[in-house]
Amino acid sequence: MVFKDFRIAYGTLMPLDGKFRLDADIATFDGPYNKNQVAELESEFQTQINTKFNKVGIKITNATVNSPNLKDCRIEIQNGGNEEEGLVALNIDWVIYLRNIKIKFEELNGELYIQLNAESEDIDLYATQGINTTYEMVSKLNSVIQVGQFSEIIEEGRKYMNLDKRYTEILTKMQGEKPRDVELNMISELNRPIEYNDSIWAWNQVRKTIEQEQLIDGWNGQPIDNK
Repeated sequence: MVFKDFRIAYGTLMPLDGKFRLDADIATFDGPYNKNQVAELESEFQTQINTKFNKVGIKITNATVNSPNLKDCRIEIQNGGNEEEGLVALNIDWVIYLRNIKIKFEELNGELYIQLNAESEDIDLYATQGINTTYEMVSKLNSVIQVGQFSEIIEEGRKYMNLDKRYTEILTKMQGEKPRDVELNMISELNRPIEYNDSIWAWNQVRKTIEQEQLIDGWNGQPIDNK
């Protein structure tokens, strides 16, 4: 699987017992690559691309770093399903907790990148024992916010959850269905299946549609500003 673009990539840091708690959410766009995109990717990476999964999400929860200056930090987690070590979950069509995770950060041209290497059980042929799926991800973190308490971590996640909700509403309208909470009059039906590039366009319309119609909070169903 290869994904070159990330739709959401942010982190939060919270002081905790002399160290810092790190949470991060990273998500790709939706929809399959077209044939030309697959060919271009396979040529660039010199390998056959597995197109079974149309999107990927990585969620890091309760990891520990020694400094808020992440470019100096390294994280190793043996079991990404152990909350005491730190949860590292891969979301494809289901959730898989990764293992043997190594995370490091690098600053390049003033921007912060996260590099993650990990593995899991085989996710293609489930009956195959002893074969791992390996993962290598490098993503620019668009923002890293330092917070003072857990409620602020929740609030930051809530902000992105509602942006994600609007993004899904746009995709729904593009597929010819009516979103539940909004009209989205500026969005038209595609009259064809959605592709990867369409979802990039949809994400770029999120802020524009908010100017016309307020977000409806996914938690309580109430209109919110979300600026």
